[in-house]
Amino acid sequence: MDFNQGIKDIAIDLRRNYKLKLPDAIIAATAIFLGIPLISADGHLIKLKIWYLLNTSPKMA
Repeated sequence: MDFNQGIKDIAIDLRRNYKLKLPDAIIAATAIFLGIPLISADGHLIKLKIWYLLNTSPKMA
């Protein structure tokens, strides 16, 4: 599958810095590249400290 070079570069950076698996890195990189929010309850994506990544996991009381 062919990806935009910008998405590839961001995905590589996310994998290096956050130890994400490739599918998670591609999903997050695509959102970052397009400048759109990523809403996820995926525990692997929660560790990203990026302002446009929104954690929708239920809050623990």
